[in-house]
Amino acid sequence: MGNGRNRKAKLLQNGRNEHETNRFARLPHSLLQSAAYRSLSPNSRSLLMELISMENGKNNGKLWLSEADAARRMGVSCPKVAHKAFAELIAAGFIAITKDRHWHIKTGTGRARSWRLTWLFNCAESKSATDDWRKFEHPDKASWRRMDSGLRALSAYRKELSENRIWQGDMPETSIARPTSDTVEQGDMPVTASSDNAIPRFYPNSEQGDMPEYTAVPWGRN
Repeated sequence: MGNGRNRKAKLLQNGRNEHETNRFARLPHSLLQSAAYRSLSPNSRSLLMELISMENGKNNGKLWLSEADAARRMGVSCPKVAHKAFAELIAAGFIAITKDRHWHIKTGTGRARSWRLTWLFNCAESKSATDDWRKFEHPDKASWRRMDSGLRALSAYRKELSENRIWQGDMPETSIARPTSDTVEQGDMPVTASSDNAIPRFYPNSEQGDMPEYTAVPWGRN
C-alpha cells in the first residue's frame, strides 16, 4: 500500500526526497524551548513562520523578502512592524542577511534583502548551519521579560507533568451545584426552587396556583 510518497524519488543529501509532494516545516524542540525563541514577540514568531514557509530545502540563504511584503504576509498594515520583527529575529540569532537590499535610482527598480535561517544548511554559500540562536543574549528589557515569562511557564509545565498533575485524558464531568430553596434569592427575574433541589427555571407567564413558589409576572405589561 502506498504511503503518499514517490518511492522512486531521488534522495537528496539533506535526507529529503527530490520530488516530495507534501512539504512541512520541522522545528526542533530545543529551538522552540530555547531562551532565544521565548524572547520573541508574536509578530516576530509570525515572521519566522513566513520565512520558514519560503524555504524549500534548496534555497536557504536566498530567501528574498522585503519589509513591505513581510508586513502583508503577517497581516499587518505598517511595514515598521515587520522592520521591528526582522530586528528581533536577527538579535535572537534565528536569521541573518546574505545580501542587502539594493535600489537603482535611474531605473526605479531594486531588490529586497536575502535571508537565511541559521539552524539550516546555507545553500547560497554551501556552508553549514551556524545556529546563532544558541548564543543568544537578551538585548533589551522587553525581550528579557518575554524570555523570563516563557521559560518560567515551561519550567512549571515540566514540573506538573513530572508530578502527574496535568490531566492527559478526557476531561472529567463536573458536577453543578444545585441551589436549595434557602439559598435562592428573588430578584428582577422570577425563579422557582423545587423541593428536589432542581436547578431554578424562569416562568415569565406563570400563574399563582397550588405551588406558592411561582410568582405571576406577565411580561410586556405595566
